Amino acid sequence: MRKLFLFVFFCMALIGCEDTDLRLAGQAGKQAVQALTLSDAQVEKLSARTADHLDSKHRIAPPGSSYAKRLQRLVAPHQKMGQTSFDYQVYLSPKVNAFALGDGTIRVYSQLMDMLNDQELLFVLGHEAGHVLHEHVEEKMRLALAGSALRKGLASQQNLLGGVA
Repeated sequence: MRKLFLFVFFCMALIGCEDTDLRLAGQAGKQAVQALTLSDAQVEKLSARTADHLDSKHRIAPPGSSYAKRLQRLVAPHQKMGQTSFDYQVYLSPKVNAFALGDGTIRVYSQLMDMLNDQELLFVLGHEAGHVLHEHVEEKMRLALAGSALRKGLASQQNLLGGVA
């Protein structure tokens, strides 16, 4: 957090420099503050919106399919861990992937399921659940906001550095 505070201070200091695009500098400051103050509720809201968007772009295995049945059989004892509830689904896709979002959404691609036995698949699903439980998604969101703020802060300088940014 200390690094993020110093980063916000740096961005705000840019506003006082000559040849500064105040609009971009203001956006940089706003994103830096968002990175510092990102709440669990905001992470959950962004994650839910992302899940809805991704689910609309993929075919989800219907409940009666062999993929859905296998996944539900494996994750039945792991629907909730502590205060976190998980939403497991299978994307019918030739991609080899799985991912997790900050709200407990976990998606696995059918091609990955085809390649793994049950124990290997449980390992992957546990790995993804670990990302949620250890708030890795929240950390990545903070870093993305901070990185965007830094780029905008640098770009607000109407000089060589700003041009590079």
